Amino acid sequence: MQIPPSTAIQQHQHFRRGDEYWDDICRHMHEMERYTMGSTQSMDQQPEIHWDMRPFLIDFLVEIHLSFRLRPESLYLALNIVDRYVSRRIVLIKHYQLVGCAALWIAAKFEDSKERIPTVQSLAQKCHSAYEESAFIQMEGHVLSTIQWMLGHPTAEAWLGLISCLEEAKVQHVARFLMEITLYYRDFVKYTPSSIALAALALARLLCGKPAKLWEETDEVLEIVDLLDMRVKRIDNLSKMLVKKYSYVFYSRAAVFVRQYYLQK
Repeated sequence: MQIPPSTAIQQHQHFRRGDEYWDDICRHMHEMERYTMGSTQSMDQQPEIHWDMRPFLIDFLVEIHLSFRLRPESLYLALNIVDRYVSRRIVLIKHYQLVGCAALWIAAKFEDSKERIPTVQSLAQKCHSAYEESAFIQMEGHVLSTIQWMLGHPTAEAWLGLISCLEEAKVQHVARFLMEITLYYRDFVKYTPSSIALAALALARLLCGKPAKLWEETDEVLEIVDLLDMRVKRIDNLSKMLVKKYSYVFYSRAAVFVRQYYLQK
């Protein structure tokens, strides 16, 4: 998909408006996002865990995430923790779900208010008692030590919050729907969260009939836009859980809007 040429010369000056430290903040976030990414090459070497299992784990985590009404950042941080752990440790199939739950538990403790953090008992129930409660605590410690307690990962959600603050709600919700699609597939793991956020917002603006902006024209952003475009064209192949989530009015029925857009093309 081709992004139309920019109609404006100016950069996103509102990004740094009122904040004299904006450049330093962004520089630090860019450094941190690269330092805290998973490795697709290492993950490819897993003897039991394969990429076609990833959508099932993410659907499971999305369901838990929704049930506890956790912040969007928690879901993205949880997947980042899973990716970094799987990049460093061999994971058995029977422990894959446990790793995911432990990662979401850790992310919720880092990102969410205390009253929304799932209990060990509730996590065990979500797993239909497949694991003892003590297993979640043990896995939590093992995951944290493996990622060296590095939890300050600038997620795509954090980046989107920065760059979409002046966008209307519908554009933001479409961007979040598109961005969440990237969690499911190996194709997107190699890209930085900042580029994924920019690409999701660029495609969302295009679908919503908004003019393009300069930051949409980098090679990496356009590459991600093309990958997203190919995925969304086959929207019936996307996660049913994800499509259902973004079909609610709360999210401006983003999934319904995107589906109708591509059906009309």
